[in-house]
Amino acid sequence: MEQLELLDPRDFPLREGVFIDDIQPITRAMRSLQVLDGVRSSGLRSLEALGTELPLWRLGAKLASTDDLERLLRVQCLPELTSLDLEIEFSMVPESTVWKQLWDLAPWDRTLTDLTVRVVAHLELWSSAPARPGVRLIHSDSAGWLELEANEGGKFANARFRARTRDLDGLIELLSRLPSLEQVELDLGQRALMSADEQAAFEHALARIHPVARLVTKEQLASERTTFS
Repeated sequence: MEQLELLDPRDFPLREGVFIDDIQPITRAMRSLQVLDGVRSSGLRSLEALGTELPLWRLGAKLASTDDLERLLRVQCLPELTSLDLEIEFSMVPESTVWKQLWDLAPWDRTLTDLTVRVVAHLELWSSAPARPGVRLIHSDSAGWLELEANEGGKFANARFRARTRDLDGLIELLSRLPSLEQVELDLGQRALMSADEQAAFEHALARIHPVARLVTKEQLASERTTFS
């Protein structure tokens, strides 16, 4: 077995109120495991207690408390981890010490190249925290799905937004809370293309809150890639 996803009962009703990682511990027998997703408190306890190294390169975990974060930072069995995807389910101010813990104090400080933090609160605070290039910050709400990527200067300057609705007022309000935007990539999904008037209105609103930010639609990016190739 190379890939294991521990499902949330809200997504897959195995048994009411029971998480799969509550009944499926991570064991030393999983010597071929490379990808592990959906880990919660019980799974983190299993990893923390495991003395045998696993060849895991990707770990996805949902942290319900600071105890879960501290437990994750004590895991020693993942010497080859390069990708860490965290969903933080509690309000936590992103002080620089948090990033230092995740990058420098954790056992994977020399191997980790991709850190994704999925946040449900304090987006403007998280987005202003110092970050290494390649770090991604993901926020999801009723308006859509927003991904911020850190640039070489350690700032979350590039944004990709996949809209769930054509009402972009919520996105404008969201972008107004982000301090260092340079480029906004907008993806309206399967909906009709943006009209010229809609795009002009959106660009005007964007320029008002972020004068240096550039709006790029999914269609423009596809056209630019075609022209370049």
